[in-house]
Parts: sequence; structure tokens; C-alpha cells
Amino acid sequence: MILRATLLLVLCLGASPTEARDGGPGPARPLWPKPGRTDAMLYEKAMTLQAQMWHHISPEGLLVYRHPRGAGPAELSNESIDRADAAIWTGCYAAAQACRWHVTGDADALAQVKVLAEGLANLSRVTGVTGRLARNVGVPIHTPVVP
Repeated sequence: MILRATLLLVLCLGASPTEARDGGPGPARPLWPKPGRTDAMLYEKAMTLQAQMWHHISPEGLLVYRHPRGAGPAELSNESIDRADAAIWTGCYAAAQACRWHVTGDADALAQVKVLAEGLANLSRVTGVTGRLARNVGVPIHTPVVP
């Protein structure tokens, strides 16, 4: 519970707006949309992407990593150990949603932050050490083999 609350706090607070202007982290000047793009168009694109992202969050609260179709145990092991890193991608996405919630106050963004914080807490629980994250965790899916 403490880890989850800490993650929410860290993800939602962030740096102050003056830090970037004072020469700290952040871009020197804003990136403006391409000419002809309206706020409504950009908002619509963001909402479409947002709706699609919910389908990539596992029941454990982590971004889903897809494995190659037909991969055997050796390939799956290699993919899981060498390439899959749900911790970093989930953390990056949680940070993006926290920024979105901070700027827009959108309840959907906050809902995703809470789900993702639970996923990151799950990555800590499986290690048995508070605050230490595993790179990935999941549940094997048993599907019947169709000839």
C-alpha cells in the first residue's frame, strides 16, 4: 500500500513549471503542432490512442508484451528474459498518464495511473523486497491447440 501511494505521489507531482524556464530539465521552447492542425483534431487523435491503450494493459496492471506466434519454450524464454521489460514501459506510460492527469484533470488518466501503479506494485511484490521491481510478471495462458 505504501509503495502504491508513493508511486502515485511521484508520478502525479513531477517538477515545477518554473524548473524548465530556469534552465532545468525540459525543452528550451515548446513544440507546436503542424500548420492546419486544430486543437479538436489533436484532441480526437489523443482520445483514439487513449482508448486503444486500455487494450494493452494486463489484468495485473502492466503493459502487455506480445510474443511471436508459434514460439516454443526457448524463444519464449529468450523473449521474456532478454527483451520484455514491462517495468520500464509501464513506468513510462504511467508517467505520461500522470502528466496528462496533472494538465487536464481527465478522470480516465487518473484511472489508468491507479491501475498502472498497482501493476508496478505487483512487480515489487513478486521480488519480496519492497521497492525492488522485477522486469516482468504474468500469468501463463493455456489455450487449446487447434490442428
